[in-house]
Amino acid sequence: MMPYIYQIKTWYDIGSTATLLLLCGLMTAQSLQYDVIWKGDSIGYVHAQKFDSADYSIYTIDSEVTFWFFGSKRLEYRYHTLYHYDELIRASTRYLKNGNLKSTSQVIRNDSGYEISQDGEKIPKSTLESINGSINTIYHQEPGHKEEIFSERFGQLLPIESPHANRYVLTKPDGRTTTYEYVNGICERVLVDHFFARFTFERRK
Repeated sequence: MMPYIYQIKTWYDIGSTATLLLLCGLMTAQSLQYDVIWKGDSIGYVHAQKFDSADYSIYTIDSEVTFWFFGSKRLEYRYHTLYHYDELIRASTRYLKNGNLKSTSQVIRNDSGYEISQDGEKIPKSTLESINGSINTIYHQEPGHKEEIFSERFGQLLPIESPHANRYVLTKPDGRTTTYEYVNGICERVLVDHFFARFTFERRK
């Protein structure tokens, strides 16, 4: 029978497991908080956390922004990802707009690779053999020489390039980009080209 941690499937399970292991003293945590800036004003937050044990790492992102763009918009993102050593074995995401669930995704490592589903429907069989870096991880560590990063939300590898030292540009499926800037290996600023607007995430000191 699989160990319990391999049976985790949902975003709630992953978050609950991190809390339980942390309370039991089996994990250490790193917490990064960002203000979301739009037109010079803070309109929300991004909270990226990493929980480490001897064998496992759990990464979570919780984000919420509220702004006015042809009406009030409140966007919420939840990313929860579980790694065994350096390999992704479980991930779940949720995206809500104005309190309504707009999309979900789930990634599960199995014996033949990865089972990936979006909005409850499995996408064509993935050819990925092992995922060693994803959107959730790059807040806590620079991508380095990686040319692709896995997106838990989109369920696919996305191209990433480094035009300058400590600066990386990720291209999303719609062609829009997200730029990550680092100091001492930690992400300090994120520039997001979103469908609704362009945002900046500034790390709180």
